[in-house]
Amino acid sequence: MLKSNNILFLYNQKPIIYDGKELQTADFKESKNSFTAATVPLNYLSIFSYKIANTTDNDAIAMQTEIKMYNEAGLNPDKAYIIDYIKYDLEGEYLIEAFALSRENFDNIFSEYLSKVTAIDMVFPRCLTYQSLYSEKLNKSSNDLILYISETESFATLYQNGKYIGHRVLSSLSEISKSVGVEVVKLKEFLQTKGLLQENYNLDEMHIFDLIQNIFFKDIEKIIYSINQKRSLFGFDGINRIIIDFNEKNILGLEQFFIPYGYDSLEIITLSFKEDKKYGEIFLYMDYIYMLHNISSTDENLYQQLSLSFLERKKPLVEYFVLKYGILFVVALLIPITIYAYSEMVLSQEQKQLKEKQLRLKQEKQKYLKYSSRLKIFQKEYVQLQKREKKTEELLSVYQDTINAIPLIQDTKYKREKFMNDVLGALKKYKLNTEFINQYDATSMDVMLISDKKGRNYIAMFMDELLAKHYRTVSTEKIHLENNIYKSMVRIKL
Repeated sequence: MLKSNNILFLYNQKPIIYDGKELQTADFKESKNSFTAATVPLNYLSIFSYKIANTTDNDAIAMQTEIKMYNEAGLNPDKAYIIDYIKYDLEGEYLIEAFALSRENFDNIFSEYLSKVTAIDMVFPRCLTYQSLYSEKLNKSSNDLILYISETESFATLYQNGKYIGHRVLSSLSEISKSVGVEVVKLKEFLQTKGLLQENYNLDEMHIFDLIQNIFFKDIEKIIYSINQKRSLFGFDGINRIIIDFNEKNILGLEQFFIPYGYDSLEIITLSFKEDKKYGEIFLYMDYIYMLHNISSTDENLYQQLSLSFLERKKPLVEYFVLKYGILFVVALLIPITIYAYSEMVLSQEQKQLKEKQLRLKQEKQKYLKYSSRLKIFQKEYVQLQKREKKTEELLSVYQDTINAIPLIQDTKYKREKFMNDVLGALKKYKLNTEFINQYDATSMDVMLISDKKGRNYIAMFMDELLAKHYRTVSTEKIHLENNIYKSMVRIKL
């Protein structure tokens, strides 16, 4: 048992201790007496989701999760992994979101701590820590999209009623910096001061703006895909607000990227960690870990959690003493039993010698029966091997079909993305709005265009733009005026 309720958080090569009220730097030796935790970036984790009957107990879920992570999520059987999961109860079945961290990645991330600390009791991704904000800062009755942006990691995470329900890894500032050709410091300055508004960029910065905009277009398309997927699982209409976690800064113009998907009145707020100038955002982690360690034992539904640590805390010495004396007790019992058994063996030796001739006579019969039994066993094994060979051939055929289908899947995905990007580019070029966009597959889409009275010609120009890009048909039945606004349903086919 730990001697205190304090928690020790390993953050930026430093140990920081928290007693529920105050933070202060500490010594790594404090890990001996304090619950110790650290975070792991999402891109180091393997993640897989599946459904299972809600009558399944936790032990069976853990076993099934490990099997699926190797068989379906593609974990390397030659490597060691720590696996944990989050469980959602969805009307008659559980949705399991499983996370796996390899021993190799664990050692690489925490190499500087392993020789300094006694244990790391909990390793978890940052996306879970936002649960602590809903205790006081944020209203729980909302469907929120939280965007975290940093140099090393960026992600979007979805929260429903204060609970984590999913995430999507996005381009980090370092990755965007390499693609755009701008240093991270300058890129951060652009995003925090100019945002994603074209009018804020000079003419010589326009190529930078175009590259940044293209990256955000693709990332937000991924986010929308995840939102639509989660809507069907968790039963909500859409997101109510966006919460930006970006060094307490907003990103101007971000809301415009969501308008084509039907989100034209989103509330956008910025996270602030001004309670403590010295430690800032660390309180986000500390409140989450402290509540988990000290209160979750009495309220299992308080926070969702993961534990992905290979450096577990050793058992107290008293448990080792109990084990040691238990072994001594067993050995003490075995010694007289062994002596008695040996005596009986010596006494029975003479009797066995008398029966040797009879045993030799029976041996030939026993050999015959033995070989006969073994022959039957080999025949059964041969039949089983034939069945296994047939199943293996069928499985190889399935794998081959899957491998052959992969290029088709990738090609279809590329066509869908290009299709959407062409339409969004044309909308932006002619400053048209949409009531909705329905993309049925990689080759067809319906777009309800909206333009003010002066922009009627832009609808035709929009259609000509797509025809120029070699779309097979771009057609509309009519362009009609409604309340001084032109509307037209345009069908596009590739």
